[in-house]
Amino acid sequence: MSVDENRRRRAHQIAEARHTFRWHFSAYLIVNLVLVLIWFFAGSVYPWPLLLIVFWGIGVFAHYIAAYHGQGGDWTETGKGSGKILDEDNLSTKSE
Repeated sequence: MSVDENRRRRAHQIAEARHTFRWHFSAYLIVNLVLVLIWFFAGSVYPWPLLLIVFWGIGVFAHYIAAYHGQGGDWTETGKGSGKILDEDNLSTKSE
C-alpha cells in the first residue's frame, strides 16, 4: 500500500469516527431529554434520569476523546483534520 493510500484510509477512518460520534451525541441528547421529561411529568421524587445521564455521558465523553483527540497530533483539534492529512501529503510530494 502506498503512502497516499495509507493517508487516505486514515483520513477516512477519522472522518467516520467523527461522524459516528455526532450520531452518538445526538442520540444521547434526545433520549436523555425524553427521559427527563418523563421523570418531570410523572412527578417522581428521585431523579432517576441522572444515573443514565452520568454513566452514558462517561461513554459519550470517551467516544469524543477517541474521535477527536485519539488519532494523532494537534491537527485533530480542528474540524478539518482529515483534509489536513491530505494537504500534508500534497505538500510532502511537491517538496520531494
